[in-house]
Amino acid sequence: MIFIRFSPSPNSTPATSPESLHRTGHPTKSDVLIIGDSLTSDMQGGVDYGLATCWYYLNGEPRLGDLGITYEIRQLRELLELLE
Repeated sequence: MIFIRFSPSPNSTPATSPESLHRTGHPTKSDVLIIGDSLTSDMQGGVDYGLATCWYYLNGEPRLGDLGITYEIRQLRELLELLE
């Protein structure tokens, strides 16, 4: 199962919330990959909840510190290689 989050709206429920996982049928954490472009919400939320994460950093934003991000990609086609 994959959650993809790019620039969520301020009123959206974080993809890493227990509510979001409940709505998708209670997948095990090892079956979930969070893909997003925000270090502070997408990546930090996934890491905090114990999920694998993939940071899509199209704009070349520097990563501050080691958040424990599982994968990093600059182009979406790189995601296909990760999922094979």
